[in-house]
Amino acid sequence: MEEPDYRVGRFTLTPFRQLLEDDVPVPIGRKALDILSVLAKAEGHLVTKGELMAAVWPNVIVEENAIQ
Repeated sequence: MEEPDYRVGRFTLTPFRQLLEDDVPVPIGRKALDILSVLAKAEGHLVTKGELMAAVWPNVIVEENAIQ
């Protein structure tokens, strides 16, 4: 099943694939795109720091300030 795109104003996010601004790719780092994707998929629901870290850095030990 294909995931939906998320649109906010002139931006379109295809989760875990790309961010577009007016159909032009936005250069964004891989982890930043992953974080944005997890938050978009939550559709306004709370995402805890632990959930975010588990989704973006699975099976990897990272410092909590990596999200910053």
